[in-house]
Amino acid sequence: MSEQRIPPSDELRTLLAGPRPQRYVLAHVDPATDPVIWDAPPPVVGTTGVTLSTAAMDRATVQELCQGKSEALHRWPQLDDRQSQLAIIGGDGEELCEYTPGELAAALSNDEAGEARVTGWLSSWLVRRYAEAPPDEQAWVVVAATWTGQMRALASNPPPGVLSAVMEQAGELDRGELDQATHELVIDTGSRLAHVLDEMPLSPYRNRGRMVEGWHTVKRLAAGEPAFRACTEWLLDQIALRDMDAQALRAMLEPDIADHFLDRRHAEVGAQPVPRLDAQRAQQLTQARELVRAYTAAAHSGREREAEDLFNAFVLPKRTLEVSDHGHIWRRAARRRRSPAGRCWSVPTCSAA
Repeated sequence: MSEQRIPPSDELRTLLAGPRPQRYVLAHVDPATDPVIWDAPPPVVGTTGVTLSTAAMDRATVQELCQGKSEALHRWPQLDDRQSQLAIIGGDGEELCEYTPGELAAALSNDEAGEARVTGWLSSWLVRRYAEAPPDEQAWVVVAATWTGQMRALASNPPPGVLSAVMEQAGELDRGELDQATHELVIDTGSRLAHVLDEMPLSPYRNRGRMVEGWHTVKRLAAGEPAFRACTEWLLDQIALRDMDAQALRAMLEPDIADHFLDRRHAEVGAQPVPRLDAQRAQQLTQARELVRAYTAAAHSGREREAEDLFNAFVLPKRTLEVSDHGHIWRRAARRRRSPAGRCWSVPTCSAA
């Protein structure tokens, strides 16, 4: 199938309908860009969330239509380009569902022949990941992180059969035996990353220190992997929500965000279409989010001078938009609570945020 924008969900259901075996669509999905959602639920690592809303479909580009789990899993490693996430979309009755490659692999590994076939496909995929990674031990760290993100439904860490195949194809396997040190490194790396992912659904109840530790773990182990991009950004946003100075910076840069939250709530209650951000406000909120993330990353990575410079360097955007009373109060409160040195000792909160 030639590359094309993904059709609306009704058309996609028609595309996926048909006799057994079940059909699957493979689609590259661009990252979400909504600048308003700061307190969204944690992303499910290994999925893109493209089937969760009609709007998300605009972020996807169809690559292929596959017949059955076997063809979908065979083609998935070949089309995975590490630049954007590759979603596996299937139809379950009237609903569209997204599957992780690990779920398909688990379903296909129910006998020796299926397990051998899956091992060959996935080991070739990991060999490519290994070749693209930095040299020495870091390459095996990338292998562990890649597997943990996409294949957790199959196993928490690469099974010995897959690791052996990767090492053999990478030219690092002697006499058919798996190097114990490499095996332990991969297992330990995957276990630490899996622990962070398991804690993410509980993160709203965790303190900031634990979330900072998790962010450092994910950032270090999964640099450059699209599957973890949303995870690291979500953790940064959650840390910022618990950081007084990050919230002060956000309040200064986003004084009119309360207006949009109120618009969205009124639309939900009245069953009206959710209003879209105008281009000017969307750009301002996107820049604000990027700046707050940069500040939060610097402040919690030991780069205090960089964080201080970021905090003091911004210029309050000039707006032609009218701001509600709520927004004016937020702006005045944020200014009033800044000390002469540019630090904020307390910060107003918005219940909608």
